[in-house]
Amino acid sequence: MIQMLSDKLLRKKKEIDKVFHALDSTLVLVEGKRDRAALRDAGVTAPVVLCGGRKAERVAEEAQSLGLPATLLFDWDDEGERKTGEYSELMRADIRLRKKMKRLLGLRTVEELGFRLSELEKKVNENNGKNLHRHGKVPGEGELRDRRHRREA
Repeated sequence: MIQMLSDKLLRKKKEIDKVFHALDSTLVLVEGKRDRAALRDAGVTAPVVLCGGRKAERVAEEAQSLGLPATLLFDWDDEGERKTGEYSELMRADIRLRKKMKRLLGLRTVEELGFRLSELEKKVNENNGKNLHRHGKVPGEGELRDRRHRREA
């Protein structure tokens, strides 16, 4: 039983690692600054475009001009679903990673990312002593985990 749980958690960890790796090769569109901060704290280094309070057409033009594939990562509330639909129509943007993050971590908001990773890390540690976070640990409050800061250390 414990081995089955451990295997399931390790498979989930691998899937999450794949999602993070895929995110890093795209341009990520989020609603606001706290969403961007949550991604940075979780180790995502992809360029992030803030969409909150801006016209969708302008954001879509800006995103497309950067020449990277775009990933929509809006919250899973009514507003986030509306924005996902709107941006999906305006530009070729990937929503598969958004769906995978919801399925794997049970997210309702992007801001929950650190908390959900921490919860999952505890489960992994309880079952086999392995660490979930792709950079060794889920950062504590105030710790920045992007590559630029890791190189400076």
